[in-house]
Amino acid sequence: STERQYIVYFPQHKLLYASDTLALNPDGSLYAPELMREVMDAVTREHLEVTTVFAMHQGPVPWAKVTALVERALN
Repeated sequence: STERQYIVYFPQHKLLYASDTLALNPDGSLYAPELMREVMDAVTREHLEVTTVFAMHQGPVPWAKVTALVERALN
């Protein structure tokens, strides 16, 4: 799903732009956790130190919160 979408990493801020993969539902859950799982895989593969992530339709969110939401949704 995210193969052709971009992520941009700002190392000095440990900030990640995740294109159109991050959106929170009104209840705080992830709209499409599978998309963020692919982003998590890329962050791990590239050894990025992310503290905050934002996207086209979502303002800044702590990375730890997003990873916890993904784990909860997919496990």
